Amino acid sequence: MSLPLSPSSFLKRSVTVLAIFVGLAGATMAKEYKITDQTIRWTGSTPVKFHTGLLTPKSSAIKISEEGKIEHLEVILDMDSINVTDMNEGRMRTKLTGHLKNEDFFHVGAHPTAKFTMDRHEAGMLKGLLEIRGVRMDFSIPVEMKGDAMKGWTLVGSFVFDRQEFDINYQSGGLLSVAKDKLIDDDIKVDVSLQVAP
Repeated sequence: MSLPLSPSSFLKRSVTVLAIFVGLAGATMAKEYKITDQTIRWTGSTPVKFHTGLLTPKSSAIKISEEGKIEHLEVILDMDSINVTDMNEGRMRTKLTGHLKNEDFFHVGAHPTAKFTMDRHEAGMLKGLLEIRGVRMDFSIPVEMKGDAMKGWTLVGSFVFDRQEFDINYQSGGLLSVAKDKLIDDDIKVDVSLQVAP
């Protein structure tokens, strides 16, 4: 025969059960969202000029709570979609786009996608793994959330990555043999705006 619980034991067990229930309820409140519109803009520079262009997601998996906390996020980019937007259409623009796709830069033939997989969303930062050219690194991306659970959310953020860390060394500042006027900045800036809806 089991003995009756003391008031303190009953209280501790009740608090534990309540915490489990709240945790499970919070986990089930996150909804799946799909990208409905996006702008993913890259900017690269040299000592005398810069270029900009766009990238397109290939797929995504996103879950967001009613309060706007991202519970799960993985975005896969189609690297073959990379383009140049600061030049008029023509031979030079086509040449630069092709150069970005070859082995000097993103080597799209061998690495057709890039990916960011979030581990956690805290203090306005998405913390996870960034993969480019098959190289994976811990990475944090600041994010601002706008919207609500009914109409959808807009995720806005900007970040910079060092291309050398992802084996993109073409005309890098770290190569002594490259003339200064031919150098390409190691830092690539990326501005992101994702509109998502349930």
